Amino acid sequence: KSAAVALSRVAEKSASGLGKDATDLLVEALEDEKYSVRYGAARALARSGDEAIDGLEDLARDGEGAHRLLALRVLGEMGSSRARGILRSLIDSESWLVRAHAARALGVAGPGRSGRRKLESLLDDPHPLPAFAAAEALRAEN
Repeated sequence: KSAAVALSRVAEKSASGLGKDATDLLVEALEDEKYSVRYGAARALARSGDEAIDGLEDLARDGEGAHRLLALRVLGEMGSSRARGILRSLIDSESWLVRAHAARALGVAGPGRSGRRKLESLLDDPHPLPAFAAAEALRAEN
């Protein structure tokens, strides 16, 4: 088994912070070629608190394809105010796919008042998927 899988299992069981080195490795594992490694790292990062948020933000803003979307999902599961702020800002992305996944993740995180406003603005998105994701996120909140 890879070191990333072992590290993610340790992180999942850890109630306290892992430290910057460990969380940096987990963020790197989000880009692993194996789904099981990416999934384990994502679950561990969602429980790690804001230690990993800088790496997740970088990946959510500049990552490639599925790795970027996984980072958005993890930010939503983290649910911290900082994670929600990142998600709110990504609702303005040029990519309709990022807007849709940011809206979904914000719904999971609990959007709050300013997040609700961002989601409501997305209801008029020219692409149907971000608008649908925003509507679902708003409906889940009520």
